[in-house]
Amino acid sequence: MRIDGNRARLVSGGTAILAASTLLLTAAPLAHAGGKPRSTSLPGGAKLTSNIWYSNSLSFRGCGDYQVSAVISGGKAPRSGKDNVKTRVTATGYGVAWNGSPLTSGTLDKSVTNNKGQRGAYLKGSKCYGMTTVYVTYNNTASTFYYGTHRNVSAS
Repeated sequence: MRIDGNRARLVSGGTAILAASTLLLTAAPLAHAGGKPRSTSLPGGAKLTSNIWYSNSLSFRGCGDYQVSAVISGGKAPRSGKDNVKTRVTATGYGVAWNGSPLTSGTLDKSVTNNKGQRGAYLKGSKCYGMTTVYVTYNNTASTFYYGTHRNVSAS
């Protein structure tokens, strides 16, 4: 079977587009990342852990997702009304101004505290920093008052 010049170009162009699409889809970086969890010890063999997860790719508008937690594991259950566990997420977006100088394109600061005997505090959401945002730094601070002891631990 013989293929004329126009059809051959069309077939080879379609093959090139398919190959390029496959390469982009398989070589694209992961859409999400997370910081390394960090822990500290508490009385009675318990442990406080700060967890953080965030999007490492921003949308066209400079928006990114995050999820954080502070979790007490092991040991006795926290006492309702006496002990607490808190998670606080902070983030700063950094971008470039029209003249090339660096700028802060937005900040985030949210927290939640549980004091009714829960072992964890959790937050998740999305924040838009602006179209000029190049990257965002995230940090989560887990803190607790647990059987008379204050502890903090951060993950980023």
